[in-house]
Amino acid sequence: MQKYGFITEFSRDVMKRAEHLDSSIVQRARVEDLRHLLWSSIDNIDTEDLDQIEYCERSKGGNIHIKVAIADVDSYVKKDSILDRHAQRNTTSVYTGVQIYPMFPDILSKDLTSLPVNQDRLAMVTEFEVS
Repeated sequence: MQKYGFITEFSRDVMKRAEHLDSSIVQRARVEDLRHLLWSSIDNIDTEDLDQIEYCERSKGGNIHIKVAIADVDSYVKKDSILDRHAQRNTTSVYTGVQIYPMFPDILSKDLTSLPVNQDRLAMVTEFEVS
């Protein structure tokens, strides 16, 4: 991973910035509450960084109405910030059989931008129908 420029450790500055983030942004956001829907995930049951969830239902016309929610990382990680520059460099989390190298510190990936059941979190939701 290092051969291709992947950063395996977070710098002190990245960690300091992440530690100053909190969930108060959720209370200030104007959002539609969709927690009443029966969301699912393709991730494993024990996944701690749940960043995508899906919901499907049959519409009145017989089509399948689908919602896909993606964790709203942008509300916490501003463009060209130290967190954004770190993520641009690594571009993804890496899961090995022994260790996980997350794209963001745990406060983001496993908490503020994870989408667990019955938690106030921000997500961008797209909807579409298929026949």
